[in-house]
Amino acid sequence: MSPLPIPHVSRRRMAAVAATAALVLIAACSGDDGGGNVVADATKDTGLPTQSAPTTLASVADQPCVEATDLPEGSPEVAMPVGEVPTELGITDVTEGDGAEAELGKSITVDYVGVACSDGMVFDSSYAAGEPAQFTLAEGGLIPGWIEGIPGMKVGGRRQLVIPADLAYGAEGNQGIAPDEALVFVIDLKEVSDAPAETAPTAPVEDGGASTTAPADDATTTAPADDATTTTAGG
Repeated sequence: MSPLPIPHVSRRRMAAVAATAALVLIAACSGDDGGGNVVADATKDTGLPTQSAPTTLASVADQPCVEATDLPEGSPEVAMPVGEVPTELGITDVTEGDGAEAELGKSITVDYVGVACSDGMVFDSSYAAGEPAQFTLAEGGLIPGWIEGIPGMKVGGRRQLVIPADLAYGAEGNQGIAPDEALVFVIDLKEVSDAPAETAPTAPVEDGGASTTAPADDATTTAPADDATTTTAGG
């Protein structure tokens, strides 16, 4: 996955980042590697929009959206639902694509910008980094608003998602994102491909043991005994 850009942050977001860094330092000193779900583990990658991390910000429940400010250079315009408190997922195709279609389970390459509704601040953007980001479109890996809002997009398309808090980071919030915060994303779909295949673990072979592979058609394999050789039938 391409590295995600450093987000534009407000003062309250800078304070939240500092608080999370302190939690990371405490965890590192304790020698505990977590071992839990990476999505909720502050000691691991907290890149948005895929991860979650603790926040000390106050809830912004019922606060209406305001205009977006300080958009990164090269970023598309973000049509904020000013004065509204989003309660349902809003999907608007700004530009219809004509390439491969995004589907669950696929790998997607996108440019995107994310804005917090309550203060109009950009909290994450691939445009600031100058290169797209790559994600697997799978539940548990992305916020629900992306899982529900991106399928059906085609390469070359641009889509805006207005995501209510319960389909974003909910009542817990995230690093730099207040609890109960609605989010607005504008997403350009660059590429759709098969997700990387998981590599199955290989069982270790003890010293003096033998490893076997699946026999070819019309062939059988006999495990070798001491001072014996492997024979293959049908040869």
